[in-house]
Amino acid sequence: MAAEVAIAALVPLEFLERNLLMEMMSNIVKATEMATFVLNDVLNVQRLQSGTFTFASVPFQLLETHRQILRLMQCHFISKQLKLECVLDSQLEGVVVAGDNNRMKQVIQNF
Repeated sequence: MAAEVAIAALVPLEFLERNLLMEMMSNIVKATEMATFVLNDVLNVQRLQSGTFTFASVPFQLLETHRQILRLMQCHFISKQLKLECVLDSQLEGVVVAGDNNRMKQVIQNF
């Protein structure tokens, strides 16, 4: 997210293609939501200490979660002149799993 914010701050917006600009803004919003989710968990130390920390169990598409994280990380890699490649098994397309989608995003992003 930092790379996208930096690009958005440094590059005059009229030089960015509209689709790229819209994707960057969408990624910034999603990353902010994710950061807020993590921050809320970190700040709620009482739940951790009391043993009441819980995980959601909601159906979500695993591949879509991967794709969302890859899109969020793409500008960061581009700014460092790195290429991000991820090969995901096509058999997982449309597969729905039950779990905590936000925790899964944290795990993938921290990997």
